[in-house]
Amino acid sequence: MVSASIQRNNFILGNSFLKFLIGFSILDCVFQISLGGFVRVTGSGLGCPDWPLCYGKIIPPMNYHTLIEWGHRTSGALLGLLILLINIIVWTQNRNNKFLTFTSLASLILKLKALPNPISLLFPLTIIRSSHLLDLE
Repeated sequence: MVSASIQRNNFILGNSFLKFLIGFSILDCVFQISLGGFVRVTGSGLGCPDWPLCYGKIIPPMNYHTLIEWGHRTSGALLGLLILLINIIVWTQNRNNKFLTFTSLASLILKLKALPNPISLLFPLTIIRSSHLLDLE
């Protein structure tokens, strides 16, 4: 059991690119949560009226509310890509380590739980919008 723990730690500690990705994703996660609260407090939730684009563009014309909402979307997309990349690295380099495989799978399942969030932007129904906010609770 101890050797599996040492092997698990050596895999993460020995891979500087993976450490960078994990650290950056933690920072982005904190930023994403904070920015989500900022979107809510400033009333910027409809700063981008359409999805997945914003005003029909990848980079929209910026005003106060658009910048906040677009930043929140961009940060969320980046976080999703980081989680996916971390999982791919863990799976490809360490398939025999059951602990890392399990935790990697758990993080992907958690990411799948967040899939309805951007879909809630397509429908102005209160119940669907509320599901996005309940995900944060």
